[in-house]
Amino acid sequence: MTERRKSFMMYADYMEYFNIISNRELGGIIRQLFRYASGEEPDLTNFTKQMQVIFTVIKKRYDKDTENYDKVCKVRADSAKKRWQNKQETGTERKTSYNTSEIEEQSFEMYRDL
Repeated sequence: MTERRKSFMMYADYMEYFNIISNRELGGIIRQLFRYASGEEPDLTNFTKQMQVIFTVIKKRYDKDTENYDKVCKVRADSAKKRWQNKQETGTERKTSYNTSEIEEQSFEMYRDL
């Protein structure tokens, strides 16, 4: 992970885990998740085994989401770079222009016998 994102997803599936711990424990998990997402090292020293398991499950999902997000960003950046290079090579920007009268004529010819 090169750069930390400013946001991350919380999934409704987590509610199943959250229902088995107290609000105080949940608060501790959420606080450490935000530390982790901010690039800081989470402090799990006072975590119970249940809290550690829940934190690990959410952390792994966060890591996977971040990995997928990074891949999408790379693909989009590569595509933008290619478009820019094509524009530089041709010296013009490709624009789609439509001749509406031609389209109307073609449509009329296509559907007039219906």
